Amino acid sequence: MKSLTSTLLFAAPIVVQAAYAGESAVVTLKISGMACPRCASGVCNALVKVEGVESATVDLEKALAVVRFDPTKTSTSRLIAAVSAFGGARHRFTATVASTEKSEAQAAAPAPRSSCCAAP
Repeated sequence: MKSLTSTLLFAAPIVVQAAYAGESAVVTLKISGMACPRCASGVCNALVKVEGVESATVDLEKALAVVRFDPTKTSTSRLIAAVSAFGGARHRFTATVASTEKSEAQAAAPAPRSSCCAAP
């Protein structure tokens, strides 16, 4: 079961962390379609609901999401699909890969300054 920490502060990036062990992968996604903090929070929620996601940070101003995940449980394509599915017919959100990392040392998530949601 995921253990998540969450608070909300609109000026800072949105961060959610979960406890997982093992080798992590990190992907930075360029997100289009976010217009407000509520959009960023929803994108963050969609990402953390994907099985295997360890942490997600969504920065509305930069239109970026940094996601640390267990590559044995999920993939970048699943993360992209989760972002696209979140908006539904009413809002169109898209995600593309901006960069990836695989080193555990590089994958260390930032301390949660703010986070998105009442996560599951």
